[in-house]
Amino acid sequence: MSAENDQALLLAHRARYPLMEAQDCVKLLYQSEFGPTHLGETIEMLTDGIAEEWKAVPETALPLKPERIGGGLCRFPLRPGVFCQEAARLLAGLMQQTALHCGGKPARLRQRLEQLSAVQPDLRRWLSETAWDYASPVRHSARFRAAYQPHYRLLRQEYAGYFPLLLSIVQEMQKKRPLIIAIDGCCGSGKTQLAALLQKLFSCRVFHTDHYYLPLLRRAADWQQKPAGNMDLQRLWTEVIQPAQRRETVYQRIFDCAAQHLAHPQAVAPSPLTVVEGSYSLHPRLADAYDMRIFLTCAEKEQKTRLQAREGTRYEMFERVWIPMEKRYHAKCDPLSYHPMVIDTSSFFGESFDSLSI
Repeated sequence: MSAENDQALLLAHRARYPLMEAQDCVKLLYQSEFGPTHLGETIEMLTDGIAEEWKAVPETALPLKPERIGGGLCRFPLRPGVFCQEAARLLAGLMQQTALHCGGKPARLRQRLEQLSAVQPDLRRWLSETAWDYASPVRHSARFRAAYQPHYRLLRQEYAGYFPLLLSIVQEMQKKRPLIIAIDGCCGSGKTQLAALLQKLFSCRVFHTDHYYLPLLRRAADWQQKPAGNMDLQRLWTEVIQPAQRRETVYQRIFDCAAQHLAHPQAVAPSPLTVVEGSYSLHPRLADAYDMRIFLTCAEKEQKTRLQAREGTRYEMFERVWIPMEKRYHAKCDPLSYHPMVIDTSSFFGESFDSLSI
């Protein structure tokens, strides 16, 4: 993070928590640098610790919503009155996934704090008076704990945003196995990333609609004007969805766009959870087959920013072909009519501290 972002982060938190002391400021930056990487517990140990604390959280505890702390991380609150064992275990798993993305460095943290201390006299004084190695965890001050009774864990921002959905999936998996879900939505909204997270958390099998394109020679002349005109939905149905419903191995053949042919079959063993991810997964020809339906969206400005960063020079093709096709599909096929869980991911990945909550 830049010095300007650190300053904005600190000012925003101090406005929300006016009783913050310099020690709490140090803790804030330490957490944004290192995340939960200092936690070496197993998922069982993490779950037990979360459960014990969560069940005892007082009504006056803060925060009540996830709060950004920089570095793509947030403080995820253990909200009073909403504890369940499934939520504790899910949170433990997300903490472990968060830790894998954190690579904090004491030297970088020292530099960040020294830059901040130039405009924060109390922070400068704390650093000069405290023997600290910039690598050890810092506790909240007694004053902060007494005033705000903080109870939270550190997560990546998007994990916090997805938490209600993920908990719903966990609970549905307890009721029905196998479970088949679809993740549809706008380009750049995070569909593939969410599917990858599900695979890490639940060891599920994931199938991407991008692997089920029609060869160019089999497409209608006006395929760009037809919803799913570039898709082989029949192959997706017979090759993936039907075997998944029967709890069978899927023999997947990925379409190679460059070579315009199908790859050799890959055997994908049965799993308690099967995910079909990508545009057109909620097409009317497929939508009734799923046990859960998810639709991700984001603001157009955010979509453009993400796609430009991801696609580079290929963004022009998205703007000219793929996004208009996607909008045509949404308008004509109305995937929202199948009542998916709709999640707006616009704020999941930003670093603005004007509003701390996700």
